[in-house]
Amino acid sequence: MLSIASVDNYVGLYYREISLPIDWEGQTVYVQIGAAKSAYSIWVNGIYVGYSEDSKTPSDFDITACLKWKDGDKNNIIIQGESNSEGSLLEEKLPKSFNGIEGDVFLYSKPSANISDYGVVCDYQPRSRSGSMKLNVSLENKKRKGEYYVEALLLDAQGKEVDRYVKWAEFQNRSAVDMEISGVFAKVESWSEYNPYLYTLVIRLKDKTMATIETLGCKVGFRNVDYSGGVLTINGNPTTIRGVVRGEMFTDNKFPTP
Repeated sequence: MLSIASVDNYVGLYYREISLPIDWEGQTVYVQIGAAKSAYSIWVNGIYVGYSEDSKTPSDFDITACLKWKDGDKNNIIIQGESNSEGSLLEEKLPKSFNGIEGDVFLYSKPSANISDYGVVCDYQPRSRSGSMKLNVSLENKKRKGEYYVEALLLDAQGKEVDRYVKWAEFQNRSAVDMEISGVFAKVESWSEYNPYLYTLVIRLKDKTMATIETLGCKVGFRNVDYSGGVLTINGNPTTIRGVVRGEMFTDNKFPTP
């Protein structure tokens, strides 16, 4: 049985003082650690906030309750990184281990009513060249009341509107609302390695006066991946994947970009 070494588990400490924009007061403030190896804990103004060991995955922490808002007050963030953790046992195939913060670290704020999460899945039918999209949106509202309007726009690569979807969300003594928006398109440009065509999805949250509260978005592509009869196809075309485990090292960013 593998275990985490109790010795030679080196620790690194990061300390930073920050000043917050005054217009962030009353909003929810998060800190995101883009990547840190192998595991880390975080404190804000001496208050423990959380722990993560997803070394290559961004982690977000709500630090609102730990912050000072008086004029002239400084806030501080401490991140304690550990060399070895349970996650290390899954990463031992790597020839070298570089520990510490590898990704961007930044603060951001969100209004009391906001888009807490969203996910989109697109599919493509090669024969008809049609496409479909399913969008799941999660809203949160700490005030637990009010009506809000969700608008989703799909734009092509030239910025032209392909379609628009709208849906109302009502918080009736609830702090969270989930909704699903779906659409079907008679003809779309497919994504492939030869033609990586991407659309832009824009999601807006508005209040009942149609004032925009928050805007999020991402790039999406329509493709179909299937495996049948021992053949892998992408958009109906047989595809062979060849690859090796790469272990090269670089002086600037350490590991090669996959």
